[in-house]
Amino acid sequence: MVKIKLENITKIFGKKGKEFKALDNVSFEIPGSSFYGVLGASGAGKTTVMRIIAGLETPTMGKLYFDDELVAADNKDLVPVETRNVGMVFQNWALYPHLSNYENIAFPLKVRRWTAEAINSRINELAEILGIKEIIHKRPGQVSGGQQQRVAVARALAKNPALLLLDEPFSNLDANSKDDARSLVREVQKSLGVTAVIVSHDPSDIFSLAQEVAVISLGTVGQVSTPEELYDRPRNIKVASTLGEINFVDAQVKKNSGGYSLVIADDVKVKGIDFKGLGNDSADRIKIGIRPEDLMVHKESQTSNLIMGKEWVPMGEFKASSANYSQGNFMVALQDQKATLKINALSREVVNPGDMVQLFVNQEKLKFFTLDTGELIPK
Repeated sequence: MVKIKLENITKIFGKKGKEFKALDNVSFEIPGSSFYGVLGASGAGKTTVMRIIAGLETPTMGKLYFDDELVAADNKDLVPVETRNVGMVFQNWALYPHLSNYENIAFPLKVRRWTAEAINSRINELAEILGIKEIIHKRPGQVSGGQQQRVAVARALAKNPALLLLDEPFSNLDANSKDDARSLVREVQKSLGVTAVIVSHDPSDIFSLAQEVAVISLGTVGQVSTPEELYDRPRNIKVASTLGEINFVDAQVKKNSGGYSLVIADDVKVKGIDFKGLGNDSADRIKIGIRPEDLMVHKESQTSNLIMGKEWVPMGEFKASSANYSQGNFMVALQDQKATLKINALSREVVNPGDMVQLFVNQEKLKFFTLDTGELIPK
């Protein structure tokens, strides 16, 4: 299937004097037959990337290639949208409410003058693959959101596209329907071998599907890598924040006879850190990134890292200011004794506001960033 290459793509909207640069020198490559992700917050520019690939927008500067064919360059579309062989699934699914699901899927095939027999054969094939045979003759308003999403995927795949684009495809689904939809889309992409690109603000959408991800923030690419590499080694604080909830705290690294210790506040110290990224300077100030799942709360002071594993080290006693139960754990908001340090952590125990608890951190999962530029410090 088709390979996509974006080369120094810049997109500027608006008239002279009121320009807005939505994309700034964006470059990355999407391998053929892969599932690729574009992740970013609202307004980051990710949907603009998708629209340029689809041919719905033209790059102000830069080049777009499908395989080795130049399809758009420097404010010119060289290959029109109708000949790019792209299927799209929109955020709101964009199904015609007055047509049956069958007619919605058939619509792009009729435009291409497929015969009635060929249309019927293709729709039956897709209905079988996507599990929508029972609702194929109903209208979109008569079926669930998850079923509407399957119809939208079927319509996008109807013409055998070389490239499938999905723009926030799961945002209108509940949690259970999301899981089912992700699994279905992943299975369909693998079985058909189509090149697929998902655009989303939700890291769970991206990480559950994409083999490689471009993280976009304010129109620029912050990092391109595998989901695992991005989550464990984000290039900077901006990328780390895009990938999910994370605590950032200022700290001082101090070298001692036992290795290193982190001084986070006057009464919060973390000892035994295996940290080599700051050379011989014994008083470097840095910023630490700690994800909630790498912080664990225990109510008993006797709890030790012998129970949890040697990678867990104590951070001291904290007070719970709030606690919310979610998916088998409590998400607990904590503050130190001076109420100067506030942090979110997980707990498998029942924690109530006002409880004093012991906080442990997985030292192997700590992420260190420079205080001035926010860049990742390698360990």
